[in-house]
Amino acid sequence: MDTSDELACVSRLARLARTEIAEVKEQIAALVECLSSQGVLRAEKLHAQVHRRRFAAFRLSRPCELKLSFADAFDVPEMPGAIREQAGLLALLAVRAVSPRFRSATPLEGLRASSTARIYMCGGESNGQVMSSMECMDPAVGMWESLPSLRRARCWSTASAMHGHLYICGGNDGFQTLNAVECFSIASCSWRDVTPMRVAREGAASASVTGHIFVLGGGDGQTVLNSVERYDPETSQWSFVSPMFHRRLGLASSTIGGKIYACGGNDGTMSLVFAERFNPANGSPGMWEVIPNMLGRRESFAAAALDGYLYVVGGSSNGPQDVLNTVERFNPATGAWSKLAPMPQSRSGVAACAMAGRLWVCGGSYGRQDLRSAACYNPSSADWEQLPPMLAPRMRAASAALRA
Repeated sequence: MDTSDELACVSRLARLARTEIAEVKEQIAALVECLSSQGVLRAEKLHAQVHRRRFAAFRLSRPCELKLSFADAFDVPEMPGAIREQAGLLALLAVRAVSPRFRSATPLEGLRASSTARIYMCGGESNGQVMSSMECMDPAVGMWESLPSLRRARCWSTASAMHGHLYICGGNDGFQTLNAVECFSIASCSWRDVTPMRVAREGAASASVTGHIFVLGGGDGQTVLNSVERYDPETSQWSFVSPMFHRRLGLASSTIGGKIYACGGNDGTMSLVFAERFNPANGSPGMWEVIPNMLGRRESFAAAALDGYLYVVGGSSNGPQDVLNTVERFNPATGAWSKLAPMPQSRSGVAACAMAGRLWVCGGSYGRQDLRSAACYNPSSADWEQLPPMLAPRMRAASAALRA
């Protein structure tokens, strides 16, 4: 065998090795996802254990005498700034959460004043697998970052952000519809369970206004619902308020001017074009008000409020195969819907939020495959811009924008 043949053989072996390594990594990632969804393993604990083993092996290979502790490093005035600059705000918050000494040196008020809002994507379904993982993106950095997983895997849940906390309500864990609610604290970078809803709901929508969280409609696994529940964080209690006019599964909701808007969904028979709104300031039971219909029927879509307008994006109109890329905007001042530039890609089960003067859409499915892709819409230029893809494909994930 001459030199050229040897080089060709080595090259083929290297390609084969890379392929096998990639397959093993994919299998390990799938195994971790399966174990996490069953509650057997938490992904962050696995990563922590891997880090401990690597660190222990490194110390054995390079023995030294450590005269300083981890806590001693916090006496260095530049340390908080260095952690934030090199590792990011979330890493700084994680260190702050586990160290009282560091917590006193980095007041939360100062961190919030200099922070920017982030997009949070929680759970969802990835090509048939219900997920518990969570990730976020800071638009200023343009990178997705993994965060502590939810306490239970769930898809088709709904998210609301309020006072530095992210509330995830209901959904489906792959076996049953849930009434469970959990809360993520940005400051402590951790999850905790809170009082469950009175009714199990999947495919519901939620909104936060007047210091309360409202969860609208959805389905309980047997019936499509029009009921609405309100959560009071001060008392940690749920109560019913006035129901919507229409039963809605896979609806979308947002708030403008203190009023909650509910649009579309499926009533158990067909996709809906109807929209309505609710003024919580009227108190319980309150009243729902009919507003003009959307331009087209939608279910499993997303809505977000931006600069006084209500945007609705994607979804499907006649079953899961009829996936939409269309976008509409409602002007509460005129009571009119208008058609906008379509998304670059059709998306059902899409997530959306408004932040930094842009409309952000993430994940979903185009009918054949769940998506990692994300994009944002600039109302000033009426253009769409592609964003860095998420760490994992996500359909029917819970999403919200929240400032640390």
